[in-house]
Amino acid sequence: MESAEELKNSLISLFPFFAEELVEEEPEEFEYREELNHHHVWRCFSYTASKELVQAEMKTVRLLSELINKSVAAGGLVENAVSTCFLEHASQIGVKKVLKPHLSQLARQELR
Repeated sequence: MESAEELKNSLISLFPFFAEELVEEEPEEFEYREELNHHHVWRCFSYTASKELVQAEMKTVRLLSELINKSVAAGGLVENAVSTCFLEHASQIGVKKVLKPHLSQLARQELR
């Protein structure tokens, strides 16, 4: 499965605006900075998806769905990240109806 960096780049290639969501200011001396991991990437992507996914081209929706399906099928931390940080919030961020027809049965089980 993809590394967190590869996941980030895959999502940016589908949704270029996502790159702006990941830009962080330099942390202050004692400020916590989250490392780049799958959970962080999917959590940040949720905001972009809430704005961009409903109006995205069908090809983009399908490619994103393939990425989600692969992540769920990978199991472990990769599956946990996409499930807990994205799929479980799909209704709240308004993307469930757009994604559901393109998701695998396994991924659909994680939709909320």
